[in-house]
Amino acid sequence: MDIEEIKTIKQSRVIILGSFNPAIIHPEWLDRNQVLPPTEVRGITEAKKEWERDLEGIKVASVSSNVFVSGSQTILSLPSYRIFVTPDKFDATTLKREKHNELCRFVASTFKILEHTPVKAMGINFISSLRFSEHAGDLMHRYFCAEPKALTSIFGEHYLIDSSVRYDYKDFKVTVRLGLREKKDEIGIDFNYHMELTEKEGTKELIDNLLENFKPTMLNADKVIRGLFGEPVDGVENNDKSGKNKNV
Repeated sequence: MDIEEIKTIKQSRVIILGSFNPAIIHPEWLDRNQVLPPTEVRGITEAKKEWERDLEGIKVASVSSNVFVSGSQTILSLPSYRIFVTPDKFDATTLKREKHNELCRFVASTFKILEHTPVKAMGINFISSLRFSEHAGDLMHRYFCAEPKALTSIFGEHYLIDSSVRYDYKDFKVTVRLGLREKKDEIGIDFNYHMELTEKEGTKELIDNLLENFKPTMLNADKVIRGLFGEPVDGVENNDKSGKNKNV
């Protein structure tokens, strides 16, 4: 299966922990080094600076309402991506299914250029929020407690269920967080595939592991979701699969 076809994953995210200079990650830098398509950064790069001032000794420049670049943090809201950089974290996210692969290549290309950047850990993250044929609260209740209405008798009518599962996948420590999103009658499912990196290997270890494992980790996350809840169709469980949930 190609990862663009996966319907269970709504958002992909790559987080790198290390030591960074946020001011480097600027739309002009991204465009000049061709780590993202021009359609993502070209229009923003050409915008005029709205203001410039010193904030606690740090020069801050706002290029547009979607761009904030400084020595302490960079925030870029691009058409397909949100990029957030601080001195100890690089965080890139896309909510577009067709951009999952491009996100992986973008992060790899960025750190190939920044090859001397100290990095110490990588997180590949996938976020989902799914609605099923039955109420999400009833489904979570059964996963947490087999006895009908047991939680209600203890906690009353108003409570939320959140839980986490930890397991190993290849060289990753994985945490899956399940949470009831009551207002939308959905279950939120968040995956974090965490890998420690060695300083000796540097960005090469990061790039190799990211390119090798991005697709497999997403396929693993999709497999876990389908194993727990059946096969969603556009975020809604297929009625033919609903019997699986009812027999949990």
